[in-house]
Amino acid sequence: MSRVSRSIRLDAALWRALDRAALDISSRSGRYCSANALIEEILRTRLPAVGTLDRESASIAQARAARARKQANDTRRIAWHKRLAGHLERSAAAEQRRTLERAAAEIRRWKRARLASPIYIEAWSRLIAEGPRAIARAMGKGYHGLSPAALAANSPFSGAGAAREAG
Repeated sequence: MSRVSRSIRLDAALWRALDRAALDISSRSGRYCSANALIEEILRTRLPAVGTLDRESASIAQARAARARKQANDTRRIAWHKRLAGHLERSAAAEQRRTLERAAAEIRRWKRARLASPIYIEAWSRLIAEGPRAIARAMGKGYHGLSPAALAANSPFSGAGAAREAG
């Protein structure tokens, strides 16, 4: 024997368990509770409402879109730094020295004004001292535990004039 509740078909053993639970609730609370009322309460409190599911789907879609935008920005920044490193390798020694000195000055400013984490200050100081090949390598594999995306997002080359040099 089975009963149907709002198009949910439950077998007899489950109904007996629900009847026992409803009887237990009724005796403890002093108010009558039916198995159907128990099912409705479970559905109301344990399952998300349709509107909630729609909102969750929308928030999941927004989170996915934000992750995709971040990934695209990271990819763009890394590619820009790779182009900059390639340009510096091919450029005249004086231009290379000027560009790296501007980046070193920016790092000193970070340090003085505490604008960046010491991790990035140290990493970029070393990379600049090692030269354009080290920068290109770091943009491919990372550097001392820092990902290429993290390095590119915290770059001393993002100052004025750097975009022209990467071209």
